[in-house]
Order: sequence, then C-alpha cells, then structure tokens
Amino acid sequence: MSKTPFTDAIRKKTRRELNTQFNNLIKTVLADLPAQSPQYSGFFASSWQANTYRPLSDEKIRSPWTERKKDRDKGITTTAIVEPRYYPPKRKFKFGETVFIGNRAEYARQALGSQNSSIMPYLENITQVVEVVFSDTIRQPDIRVAETQVMREGVEGGRTAPALGSRYKKL
Repeated sequence: MSKTPFTDAIRKKTRRELNTQFNNLIKTVLADLPAQSPQYSGFFASSWQANTYRPLSDEKIRSPWTERKKDRDKGITTTAIVEPRYYPPKRKFKFGETVFIGNRAEYARQALGSQNSSIMPYLENITQVVEVVFSDTIRQPDIRVAETQVMREGVEGGRTAPALGSRYKKL
C-alpha cells in the first residue's frame, strides 16, 4: 500500500471497477453461449459453467432433456429446452484470476465438434470486445472458453469423432 489515503482510495476503486467489469464479462459469455451452442435436446446448451478450474464434462443428460432427445431420435420435431443450469455464477471472481468457462455435459467433446455450433465465431467477436473494454488496464483478463475438440493426429473432428478432450481459447 502507498503512504497516502488518497492513492489507496484510487487503487481500491480501480480494483473494484476491474472486478465488476471482469464479472460482467463472465456473465455475458455464460448468457450468450447457450444461443451459440448446438441445441439438439438443449442439455449441452444449458450446461455452461465458469470456475477457476476446468469444469468437468461428467454430467449425464437428465429429464426433461432426455424426453426431448428421445422424441428427436424418433423423428418427432420438438424444440430444445435451453435453461442455463449454472447461471448466474455462484461466486464472484477477482480480476487477475484465471477463469475457465466449460461445459458440464458428458458428451461436451463431441458437441463441440457439431456443425451446428457457432461457438468459434462468437469467441472471435467477444475477444474484440474484451480488448476494447480492458484496453486501459495493465493486463488483459484471463478467461478461457471451451472452443473445439482435441483430436489424435490425423483424425478428423466432428460430432461422432473420438475426441480426446476440449481445447480452450483465451479471450
């Protein structure tokens, strides 16, 4: 800390503003990703989560999404149910922390390879917003979003591809 209350007050106010902008950015990305996601049943689109560690893709599809999937598999036209399950985030993040935004659906690696995904173009656009919002700061925020599949060398990606994991893009 400095020797004057005035500079301490400026530092605290600046830190508070950075934390607010950082958390607003995380909320924006979490709110936008469902619309950019493939939406067969809606479970994948509803399963985006932010945390200081990579969210595990370990959650099995459950009701009411299982019923939508069964109907769609039978050829019955139904709309996907998109109800974000981890929005808003349960905690506040601090500017300077690394935050990962990943998907909890157990089939996330395959869904990221879907042709119905608009995640990559969205991340390109939001990266430009991040650069503008945080242009006057000493460092950029460290937010990483699951973007694509990680494949074995020579293996083509896609919804049914045997993906090894998810690749995260830093905003």
